[in-house]
Amino acid sequence: TELALDLAEAGVALDGTRTLRLSGRPIALAELKRVLGQAVARRPEQAVTLSADKALAYGEVAELLDAVRSAGIRKVGLEVRRK
Repeated sequence: TELALDLAEAGVALDGTRTLRLSGRPIALAELKRVLGQAVARRPEQAVTLSADKALAYGEVAELLDAVRSAGIRKVGLEVRRK
């Protein structure tokens, strides 16, 4: 999956059913890290907007944020939304 590689800003979402998505497509956490790591390698300024369902526990969102940052993403925008 090369979804995020050529995007100015990638969208990562975690919905109320705990389905993780990258640019609207379901993705596993390990694959997300891999794809974002590749994106950063090609574009160090790669940005990500992280959105999560408001009903999710803070810890779940924090874990996702940690995963995004561990992939090398430094520009993260946060958005909270209700499903």
